[in-house]
Amino acid sequence: MTTAPEQCPPAAPSSPEGAAVRRVREAVRRLSRATAAKHVDGALDCFTERAVVLGDAGGEEASGREELRAFLEEVFEEPWSLAWEVLAAQARGRTGAVWFAAEVDVLQAYPEGLVERVPARLVGVLEQGDAGVWRFDLLTLSQPVPAPPEGRAEGGSLLG
Repeated sequence: MTTAPEQCPPAAPSSPEGAAVRRVREAVRRLSRATAAKHVDGALDCFTERAVVLGDAGGEEASGREELRAFLEEVFEEPWSLAWEVLAAQARGRTGAVWFAAEVDVLQAYPEGLVERVPARLVGVLEQGDAGVWRFDLLTLSQPVPAPPEGRAEGGSLLG
């Protein structure tokens, strides 16, 4: 399941917010292609050397290239593959950095052809490196918290 890694796209033209969102969408698409193909080096190329990744389950975290490689290798041992589809994103940036929050569907594809879609949120920071290449410096995944039951204020006590 190895395909040639793709290079990070260069910076998009700068209409501030629009360019930032495009960078996020491009970076997530590129990471998704690498993870769907279970291509470790292609996925690693989407991150800075010191990147921090936090998953949605306990213990799903990696900091730096070595930990990230081990984390990806473990994930890629699963029978299913992962990708993300950006549904909506907000992003802001300054020279060389973009911070974002994106509503996504996690696409978990099984060998039998079944694809499960799970709503989630990606939050992170993209950093521009050499030759205009944008990479994740921080990436976190969380699953949405269900709306509180009717009559209970959001953030209210569960104990009454």
